[in-house]
Amino acid sequence: MYLTPHIKAYKERVREAKPVGTFINDQWLSSSMAFCGWDNSAARELAAKSLRTFFGPDRPYLKDHTQLYEQLVASWGGVPEHLTANFARYLKGEGVAGAPEVDLSGGSAQIATALWNQIDAETLVDRGVLVAGDPESCLRSIAIHEVAGVDELQFLMATETVLHDKVTSSIELFGTHVIPELKKRGARRDGC
Repeated sequence: MYLTPHIKAYKERVREAKPVGTFINDQWLSSSMAFCGWDNSAARELAAKSLRTFFGPDRPYLKDHTQLYEQLVASWGGVPEHLTANFARYLKGEGVAGAPEVDLSGGSAQIATALWNQIDAETLVDRGVLVAGDPESCLRSIAIHEVAGVDELQFLMATETVLHDKVTSSIELFGTHVIPELKKRGARRDGC
């Protein structure tokens, strides 16, 4: 996961911090878009659509961020192997985790946008970009963050793409299936 070295560096450096208050907070919180549903594939696709809509090129808050898609693709593990043939002439060297990076030296953010829009839901979930799918899939996605050193996860579920009834259904599944399992795993790990 892209964040692993950053989390490790933070946790090493924070040990040397001089606390302003009574203690040093060495916890790492990450935010992710999430959606839990019984239909694994549909839940993943909805979360991916929500992510693409949120970071859509028509968003006024992204207007001046010409390198955004290149940065997102790089931070999400680079170009997936199954897309390298489509974008071979736009790729350069090895990026994060050995995946090639998009070369925008010609100045075309449209290339990165096209690539970003083609990264499939499965890849986004498998790389920990999204926490999405059925409860088991969500647990596997959360484990990716845990291995990277993330202490807390904050989920964005309510977007214009995910309607209120879907959000409440997802929250219910997290509350009845995902969180209880995380508590059980934590208790086993703590020896309780």
